[in-house]
Amino acid sequence: MRNLQELKRWIDTIIKVGPYIIVFEVVIGAIMAVASSQVKAIDTLWFGILVFSIVVFIALNIFKFINEKSFPKLLIENIENEINKDNLTKSFARKSLINEAISSTLIGLNDQTCKLTNKADPFYQDEEDISNRMCEKDIEDGILNLLNPYLSNLHFILESFNSKYTVATYLSDIATENTMQNNVETKTGIYVIKDDMKLKTVLQWDLFENSTLTAEKQEIQNILRLSKNNNRFEKGSFTFNGELYSLFSTPIPIVCDDNYADGLFIVICESIDTFPNDTEEIFRIFNRILANWISKYNECVYSRINFKNQ
Repeated sequence: MRNLQELKRWIDTIIKVGPYIIVFEVVIGAIMAVASSQVKAIDTLWFGILVFSIVVFIALNIFKFINEKSFPKLLIENIENEINKDNLTKSFARKSLINEAISSTLIGLNDQTCKLTNKADPFYQDEEDISNRMCEKDIEDGILNLLNPYLSNLHFILESFNSKYTVATYLSDIATENTMQNNVETKTGIYVIKDDMKLKTVLQWDLFENSTLTAEKQEIQNILRLSKNNNRFEKGSFTFNGELYSLFSTPIPIVCDDNYADGLFIVICESIDTFPNDTEEIFRIFNRILANWISKYNECVYSRINFKNQ
């Protein structure tokens, strides 16, 4: 930036001249002290030296005052304006990325779901079509495919330099097909969606309910329970293998009811102190989409079993 270069030139000048001015001030001060102690009358040489040194000292201070007055305040203001403009540009770009991620995720939700329950519906799918739909995939793969636009932009959402994240969900009563008995079972536990941080061993399946955990897992459990039991966004930290991590936990609501948590969406990264104020709301938006996906996933599983049992 041109303004920044001009400010740098001004500072460089001050740095170069500054030491000489200090030395000159010390010399003038010493001369004034000696001269004042030697003055016996106004017509002596020492009196002339004293007057001269006083005049030089006053001139030096006038020079310093003028130089300080010439401090490029306008440059500072221009730099501040440029920084604010840059921040606004970055903020706009971040919002655009987030909006695009929301849009892509909604499209992904529509692509993965279909009408599965009403056999009279002209768009009802036969078993082969159902088998190739969302409930045939692992839950982890389905959620990863759904939320990929969101997960790939977590560093923008959190405004963090971290590029690696471990992402998981705690799901309650998720429908699972028992192929041996041709019926539906429900499972509750932690599903690890993405594990850049290599923390899968910490996020064990029964982490939320287990009462015999190690200290670091207990730290994670406390954050998750606080989030789910109070149905609120929580940001906490825990230590594992000597490293400090930040953990974000956001409730996954029951479809059409934000007052009750049906699960949790969990994001873990290297420790960060600050994050944007809108982080909670952004997480909640994607969790509402995820809640609809979970509802459709359960519907898909039940539809497959009903079809087989007819």
